[in-house]
Amino acid sequence: MKINYKYIGVNRVLSLLNLFFLFVFIFCLNTFNTSDYFLDTYSVFLIILYFLQIQFFLFYERINNNPFVVLLCFVTILFTNSRFITFFIDPYSSFKSYSDGELGFVVLYLLLANLFLFLGLNLNKIKKIEFNNLTPNFNLKKKAPHLFIILALFIHIISHYELPIISTLVNYLNVFVFNGECIILMAITFFPFIKSRLSKKETFIYYFLILLYIIVFTILGRRGVILNVLIYYLISQLAFNKYARIRVKYIFYLIFIVPVTFITFGLGTILRNQQLQAVSKELDFSFFEIIQIAYKQIVKFNFSDNTELFTLIFNRIAYFDYTSYYILFSNKFEEVFTFKYYLQSIFDNFLSPGFNFFDSPRVSNALFLAKNNVPVNFENLSDNYNSIQIGIHAEFYNLFGYFPSLVLLFIIGYVFNKKYINIASINNYEIMLNKSILLFIFYLLLISYGLDWLLIYSFSIYVTFYIFKFVINKRLKK
Repeated sequence: MKINYKYIGVNRVLSLLNLFFLFVFIFCLNTFNTSDYFLDTYSVFLIILYFLQIQFFLFYERINNNPFVVLLCFVTILFTNSRFITFFIDPYSSFKSYSDGELGFVVLYLLLANLFLFLGLNLNKIKKIEFNNLTPNFNLKKKAPHLFIILALFIHIISHYELPIISTLVNYLNVFVFNGECIILMAITFFPFIKSRLSKKETFIYYFLILLYIIVFTILGRRGVILNVLIYYLISQLAFNKYARIRVKYIFYLIFIVPVTFITFGLGTILRNQQLQAVSKELDFSFFEIIQIAYKQIVKFNFSDNTELFTLIFNRIAYFDYTSYYILFSNKFEEVFTFKYYLQSIFDNFLSPGFNFFDSPRVSNALFLAKNNVPVNFENLSDNYNSIQIGIHAEFYNLFGYFPSLVLLFIIGYVFNKKYINIASINNYEIMLNKSILLFIFYLLLISYGLDWLLIYSFSIYVTFYIFKFVINKRLKK
C-alpha cells in the first residue's frame, strides 16, 4: 500500500497529542511537589489509566472508523487531559483545595462514564461514504446555494453588531429559526461540494467572511472563536471522509494558530468582562467603541508576563474543574439539578420568551448563582451574569446518580450511533449536512451548558437546517 506523506490522520494527531500530554504529566510528577495538589498514588494511577483509555479508544477507532469516538477523544484530550498538566503551573488551580481521594473518585467515574459511552457508540458499525465516491448533484448553472449560504454567513456576522433596532428581533430569531452556529457549520460543510466550481473571487469572499467572523466575534467578546471554527472543519471532515485527515503542512500552520488562539481567547475574555460590567452599569457601547477598547487592551497587554493570560485560558477550558467540582459538591446544587427545575427553565427560556412564570434562569446560569451563594432568579442574574459549562458527565451524575447515569450514557451513545447510520437522502449535501449537525449536537452534549440549553439550541439548529434544506432542494437536479 502506497503511503501518502502529504496527509496525516486526525486520529494519529490526537494519539500523538495524548501521548505528549501523558509524558508531560509524568515529567511534572517528578518535578513538582504532588502533595500540594493532593495527588495520592491512587489518583495518579487512575489519571494515567485515563490517558491510556483514550489511547485505546483511538486505536480502536483507527480500525473501525467512528466519528463520535474521535469527538469524544478530542474533547477529552483538549479539555481534560491537558488540565492534568496545566494545574501544576496554574497558581489559582482549584485542585489545591481538594482532599485525599476526591480527585481519584472523580477520575474513576469519568473512566467508567467514557467506557459506557464508548460501548454505546460502537454497538453498530458505521459505514461511511468515501468523499471521492460522492457525486455532486447540484445544477452547475445555478450557484445560488453556495451564494445563499455565504450571504447567510454575512447576515449572521452583521446581526452581532448589537444594533439597537434589530437586537431584540435577532435574539428571538437566533433562538427559534436562525441559529448562527448552524449557518457557519453549513457553510463549511457545503464548501467541498462547490469549491471546484468557485471563481477565485468567490473563494476569496468565502475565506474573507470566515476571517471576518473570527475578528468580529473576538471583538464582541466571544472567546475561543478560532477553536470553534476548527471544530466545525473537523466535524465536516468526519462527516465527509472515512478517514478524517489534514495536510501535513497545515500542522505547521497550527503552530502559528495556537498562540493566536490563546491571545484572542484572553482578549475575548477581557472584552467580554468589560461589556458585562458596562451592562451592569447601564452603559451602551457601540461596535466601534468596542473596537477602540480592544485596541487599548492589546496595546497595554504585557506579553512578557503571560501569567494572567494563561490563567484565563486554563480556567476557561478546564472542563475537568467544573466536572470535578459539581460531582464532589453536588449537595450544594440540589435545587438546580431536578427535573422540575429543568422543565421550568425550558418553559421560561423557550416556551414563553419574555415572560418569567417560574423565574428560572437556564441551568448554566443558575449553577453560577448557586455556586456564589446568590438566590437563583432572573433579577440576580442581571447583576451576576455568567454561565457554567458543566459537561455531560457532571450533569448526568447529578441528575441520575452514579450507576444510572452510566447506563444512560450507554443508551445515548447507542441512539446517536443508530441515528447516524440511518441518515439517508436523495442528495449528497443533505446527507453530509445531516451527519455534520448530528456530530455537532453530540459535541455540544459533551461540553454541555445544560440539557435545557441543549434542547433549545438543538431546536433552532434543526429549524435552520430544514429552512436551508427546502431552499437547496429547489436547486438540485431532479
